[in-house]
Amino acid sequence: MKKIIILTFVFFLMIPLFAEKPVFYFFHSMTCPHCIKAEPFVDELIKKYPQIEFRKLEVSANQENKIIYIQKLEELKIDKPGVPVFTFGKDYIIGFDDPYKKKIEEMIENGLKKLNISK
Repeated sequence: MKKIIILTFVFFLMIPLFAEKPVFYFFHSMTCPHCIKAEPFVDELIKKYPQIEFRKLEVSANQENKIIYIQKLEELKIDKPGVPVFTFGKDYIIGFDDPYKKKIEEMIENGLKKLNISK
């Protein structure tokens, strides 16, 4: 009986290990000055939010990434695309400059709240 209780406890502890992390997409181009400026900020976000999977996808030279980008544009019904594009869940932000940092973090925080995931 004691073994069953211990195994059950261990099983429930392991469940979060198998749960998928929510995904944050950063679509960018290596020739875009705003994208280049956004890259260090995204690196900061990666450190700040370990509970999120970050995907940094360069779309001007990588065709596979471009396909994912187009699919995400269609999924989110983005009719005036550009780069950089930041997506988290069903929310997105196009463009980047210092004021965008707060907007992007708010998007992440709101998305985590919707998913009931704490910081």
